Amino acid sequence: MDIIIWIIAGALLPWFPFSWIFNRLLVSAPGAWARALTVIVLPQLGLLLLLKSGAWYVLGQEMPTALRALALFTAIFYAYRAAGTRDVQIWARFMATSGLSLTWLLVGLLPQHWDMQLFVLAWSIPAALMLIWAGVLTKKTGASYLGLSGGFARVLPRLSVLISLTALAA
Repeated sequence: MDIIIWIIAGALLPWFPFSWIFNRLLVSAPGAWARALTVIVLPQLGLLLLLKSGAWYVLGQEMPTALRALALFTAIFYAYRAAGTRDVQIWARFMATSGLSLTWLLVGLLPQHWDMQLFVLAWSIPAALMLIWAGVLTKKTGASYLGLSGGFARVLPRLSVLISLTALAA
């Protein structure tokens, strides 16, 4: 039963190779607001599943080095993939996956589960804002691609400032 909990948690709190399920769920959400809600709710559900089932406390201070390396690999892999894209939706999705996978490195380090939930929320909110702004950009220009002709900052200056600030926050 524990293995099923770990697989579900690995899909909700992205952990390679189950992180593709998290990304697929984000892509399949019907609109920008649904994607934003998905990126906030799914990791919280994964963390609650781990905490309420007791699976999180089983690892405690003795989380195997291989699992920590897998979490770090997931974070680096998705950060590298995000660096190569110009689509805001894809970038936000990959950055959320990269940051949320770092949650696995905090096993046993944070004293209370509220600290973990705040950490997860701190990575989810900038991604949710980026997904909402990508939806606005898609409605205004037809795509959320940053390589617009004429320059993105000239076409939508206020939105470009908001996206830049959110990218810096992430």
